[in-house]
Amino acid sequence: MGALKWVESEGGPLIVLEREAMNSWNGYRGSDYENACEVEDYVGLVEFGERSSPSLALAINDDPLPASFLKEFSAMVQWMAASSEERLVAAVRDGIGLIDDWAEGACMRIIKSVVVFDAALPGDATDGDLLVLDLEPGAYRIKTADIETLEGVCARVHVFEWVSD
Repeated sequence: MGALKWVESEGGPLIVLEREAMNSWNGYRGSDYENACEVEDYVGLVEFGERSSPSLALAINDDPLPASFLKEFSAMVQWMAASSEERLVAAVRDGIGLIDDWAEGACMRIIKSVVVFDAALPGDATDGDLLVLDLEPGAYRIKTADIETLEGVCARVHVFEWVSD
């Protein structure tokens, strides 16, 4: 792979949560991973942590696709098919503005730094296992679409669309 940092799962979903809440994510060691696996849409919110004051994480459905972040579009991109990172990114850049049929997903409030990692991992994942999403604090709706080209490039794009402070 090229210049972007990529993360992927061992076969299940990816999880998006605030870095400060990572230690409360128990992954395969408890029910958090199982709850993330129950998300049927492209994305969905799952509760984790203390029952008295649970936190929310965003589960990215369990297609085991490598994922990276394109800040220019506030988008997490999943690599479905491409001969190179350059071709995949070019297809996203060329196609993202042409999408008119987005799947509307969950809303997520971001207060501090947000990371993505394999939902099976417990919250002690190392920096090598993490993808940082460079997003400003606020509320975001996640919308998802696939981009396909005639050259056989295919990407799934999850755009974090800012909706309020």
